[in-house]
Amino acid sequence: MQGVTTSEGHLRGMAVRREWQGSEVAALLLSAAERTLLEEGCEAVSLDTTQPLARAIRFYERHGFVATGRVQDFFGMPLFEYKKTMTPAPHAATRRVLILMFDRVEVLDFAGPYEVFSLASGQSGKSLCSVETIGSAPEITCLGGLKIKVDFTFADRRAADLLIVPGGPGARIPGDGYEEILAFISSSRPRIPLIASVCTGSFLLARAGFLEGLDATTHPDRVGEFRNEFPTTNLRADKIVDQGSLITSGGISSGIDLALYILEKWFGGGCRAEVARRLDGAWK
Repeated sequence: MQGVTTSEGHLRGMAVRREWQGSEVAALLLSAAERTLLEEGCEAVSLDTTQPLARAIRFYERHGFVATGRVQDFFGMPLFEYKKTMTPAPHAATRRVLILMFDRVEVLDFAGPYEVFSLASGQSGKSLCSVETIGSAPEITCLGGLKIKVDFTFADRRAADLLIVPGGPGARIPGDGYEEILAFISSSRPRIPLIASVCTGSFLLARAGFLEGLDATTHPDRVGEFRNEFPTTNLRADKIVDQGSLITSGGISSGIDLALYILEKWFGGGCRAEVARRLDGAWK
């Protein structure tokens, strides 16, 4: 496989026959291809005679190259062309992400999105998101006993681009300070353009009056309970339900899917793919 970047922002990849990969024959053919393509005006040529074509194509597509559909024959080997704008990308403004914290919050519900948004970075390596936590008290106790010191309390009334509302027993079952949590969520709507729930965090959004007459999702084990309490909300079995300024996600690990989904909305598929690659899991 070989990659070529031209002055117009094209990249051409060539499949070397499997029996030739790593051989002197492949090296000679690719050397001839390099001379030919440089004569056509290519700025840079990167040759590789060992990597399988499918692996290299996945690498190009993950970095924003798009197939043009143009295929040439070169000594019996197909030469595929990809295209990507080579002009400098405009500076992406840092997005402010605020994660709501409360006693008996499910750890993965907030830790998953925290990890995803923290990993997002631009071509220069600069972080694309600032991620902070907010709660009714300076320290909260998660489900399982983990103690977390939050960055801000409700009195700070922080503005943000996104408020993440995680789930857990503390979201579903009212306890001390529950009305304060609902009041904070309700007051966030005017100053935070996007509010998203993870798992049973949808109970908090519904009790705040946000989901009436809308589509939503929640943890599969809580579907009946949710429908009984909020009959005017159309509950769906989808992993993510996007209603514009409100997004819900279903399941404990869905916070990762949700954060990747929002990254793609904000910064494009390339950003999402790079963070998903670093997670090294089921996410694509």
